[in-house]
Amino acid sequence: MTRPWYREPYVWLIIALPLSAVVGGIFTIYLAVSTDDGLVVDDYYKQGLAINKVLDRDREAKRLGLVAVPFYDPVAHTLVVEISSPQGYEPPPALPLRLMFSTLSGYDQQLQLARRPDGRYATPVAPLRRGKWYVQIEGEGWRLLEKLLVP
Repeated sequence: MTRPWYREPYVWLIIALPLSAVVGGIFTIYLAVSTDDGLVVDDYYKQGLAINKVLDRDREAKRLGLVAVPFYDPVAHTLVVEISSPQGYEPPPALPLRLMFSTLSGYDQQLQLARRPDGRYATPVAPLRRGKWYVQIEGEGWRLLEKLLVP
């Protein structure tokens, strides 16, 4: 006796493959519409034109021999940055700092670093999400960009 087609397992396997592609496509469309695309910059054209100015500031930091080493204290919610220069350049007592999460711009923070008596710079920060962060420090005519990994 022959079985009806809907009782054959191979028929359901053949149906399941295209059906899973359709379900996956619908889920991908849902994710694309409902989540924020934090990687795209609104003013990409202006930033593209200004890239040479930014590169000049990076070169100036390199010429001065500036090196920054950021540390994050998760208990005190403090970011400490040690800035050194073998050429003896001393940065100003306060520096603007931009803390940028690697993928989602909604977590970015604009802060002000203040020099402590031990010579290092520190600032209180909101609790940081786990992952890779970029620490951007700017001075007069120079810019440092360092990575910070938060476990």
